[in-house]
Amino acid sequence: MPRGEAGYDSLHKLLPVIDALNSRLKEVYIPSSVMAVDESVVPFKGRSSMKQSMPMKPVKRGYKVWCLADSRTGFVSQFDIYSGRSDKQGYSSFSLG
Repeated sequence: MPRGEAGYDSLHKLLPVIDALNSRLKEVYIPSSVMAVDESVVPFKGRSSMKQSMPMKPVKRGYKVWCLADSRTGFVSQFDIYSGRSDKQGYSSFSLG
């Protein structure tokens, strides 16, 4: 879909890689029963429409990444790159199954 239309995904070229990584991370690690969803910021100083600015965070500008991590070890078992507000009304794409 062209940019600007409903349903356009700015990560459409990276989705196969992200999906493959998430499925592989689930295969190689069995998490404990204590999990946490947290946001991380990957530093980026270039130009991008997906770059977020959060002045109160240690890393001020960059890509926001939501991570599902084991609270005991810190191992990330799933991640999702935030690409802006979507039609999902703020629901995450994480599946705990």
